[in-house]
Amino acid sequence: MPNKRSAEDAGFAFLFHAGRHWSGDSDSGRWVAMRRFSAVLLVLMLVAGGALGADRTNELTLFKHQGRRQAYEWRISEARVAATPKWNMDRAKVPVAPEKAWRIAKDWFKKQGELEADFVRMEIRPFVINSTLSSESRHRLGDLLDRYYYRIECIPAAFDSMLVVVLMDGTVLEPVRIAHLPLEEIK
Repeated sequence: MPNKRSAEDAGFAFLFHAGRHWSGDSDSGRWVAMRRFSAVLLVLMLVAGGALGADRTNELTLFKHQGRRQAYEWRISEARVAATPKWNMDRAKVPVAPEKAWRIAKDWFKKQGELEADFVRMEIRPFVINSTLSSESRHRLGDLLDRYYYRIECIPAAFDSMLVVVLMDGTVLEPVRIAHLPLEEIK
């Protein structure tokens, strides 16, 4: 027995068609099929959205730097910080020795096309300063505590400066180019 087309949805008979064809859009069998299809589509979208957002975490901005020609910012996700080794300076040796961090920084400069960079200063900095945190913040940021990085300042060319961030797993945190900074934002 053929389905009767209702006047209210006659123009939409083929719109959003999935599965077998019913000539009338408001046929009860078609609604059941479309409801199943919509439910499956919704589940697939939720699964895909969860997979895309699974590795997204909060991002920290370590600092900004204005060189002669370009401004940079160093950003790192909490997940990447948590993947670096913890270090307690009272109990263990630093995971990456200073001389190795300097070699890593020089190799990074060579990959950027700079032949030599003159060393200016090297600092070991914490990602999070523990002494300034409340107990609630200390609990929330627990995976970031006792994790450090090298901030190495160099002069790659005359009248220029650049920073290299070497993580305690021996990798370089790549800088992100940004617009030139006003003087009050330079750290």
